[in-house]
Amino acid sequence: MTEFTPFFDGSNQLNYRKFVILRFHGVSKRKICKMYNFAYFRILEVCEMAKKNDYRFTYKDYKFLKQYGVSNTFICKMYHISIEDLEFFEVMNR
Repeated sequence: MTEFTPFFDGSNQLNYRKFVILRFHGVSKRKICKMYNFAYFRILEVCEMAKKNDYRFTYKDYKFLKQYGVSNTFICKMYHISIEDLEFFEVMNR
């Protein structure tokens, strides 16, 4: 089985979009820490920031995630939004 290692934009910076894609493809948080050479608490900070809605979900994020094959259900789970809101969001931004 080959390991999923996406090439994003060449930067070594982890943002929440990249985190969601890696988690969707089954990469563990500890593996992500090793990939980006982070301490584990940095991953927890990224997750906590999203839970507090400090991370604004945009249509650009949606297109980026769909480009990597992330399902709507998983997007809703990771961004704490309902499936109806996501469908409305998608229709309004076409």
